[in-house]
Amino acid sequence: MPLVKRIIEPRYLCRGALPDGVASELECVTNSTLAAVIKQLGGLSRHAEDIFSELFTEANSFYLRMSSLQERVDLLAVKVTQLDSTVEEGEVHRSVLDPQVSPQHRTNALSLFSSIQFHL
Repeated sequence: MPLVKRIIEPRYLCRGALPDGVASELECVTNSTLAAVIKQLGGLSRHAEDIFSELFTEANSFYLRMSSLQERVDLLAVKVTQLDSTVEEGEVHRSVLDPQVSPQHRTNALSLFSSIQFHL
């Protein structure tokens, strides 16, 4: 069920009692109707401004998320080009678990594997 952000209710433009002693009833009704229309247009412009500001905020956050994803994809593309195509994924796992492997090689293998696995 959607949440209601704005409640817009119709207004009756020409309903209301005429003041006593009006010389021209038609002119009075016309002026009050015109004032009510202008008031409704002002409310409409406030709602439109709210809607467009929210739309701008959402578009801006979407742009920032996409920029972040593009940076991550670019970093991943660089790391993929640096991979040795002769090394199998199982060898990376074995080199991490093997106690004979140097700690520096193990750290490099772990960082390379975690960047590939978790940044996709």
